[in-house]
Amino acid sequence: MTAPFSHSESPRATSAPVRADLAVHLSGSHVAETVSMASSILVVFPSTRLTITHPHPVHAALAAWCDAERLAAEVLPQTAARPPAQEATVSARVFFTAPVTGIQIGALSARASASGAAQVRVRLGALLIIAADRDAVACQLRLWQTAARHADRLWPVAPAQMTPVDPATPGHPAVPAALERISA
Repeated sequence: MTAPFSHSESPRATSAPVRADLAVHLSGSHVAETVSMASSILVVFPSTRLTITHPHPVHAALAAWCDAERLAAEVLPQTAARPPAQEATVSARVFFTAPVTGIQIGALSARASASGAAQVRVRLGALLIIAADRDAVACQLRLWQTAARHADRLWPVAPAQMTPVDPATPGHPAVPAALERISA
């Protein structure tokens, strides 16, 4: 989805190319923490440190990972068949200070993936998170659920204004459309 995420729509799954400034590959259960500070939320997971000073990115990420979890149940193994190759560790810090645009949820089959393994991808603006298995998706979902609880305490008025449509709503096209594209 190239349009901004708004309070009246949910991110859509896509098989379109995903462009990002930072791509993080996750496999299996991993350390993921979130801390609420005076006026921001710090989110940390492998090679990534996010500082969030606006509620929208948190709720957009949570909605995206809810969609990703449904997609992962259909396309990913519980745990990766083989751990990803170890590359040089790069650590990056990303700041979300306003509503995030460029939200995409997608999947690649093992056949279409350069790594030879199926993957679920969530893009939030310039950040692309790639999960190789359902354990990695579950870690991210728990992380963003915790971040959303912090956001609700920090910004108690805003979340009600930005509650996304639940992708489980009848007729929501996100997951079925993505499954059709990746199974072809």
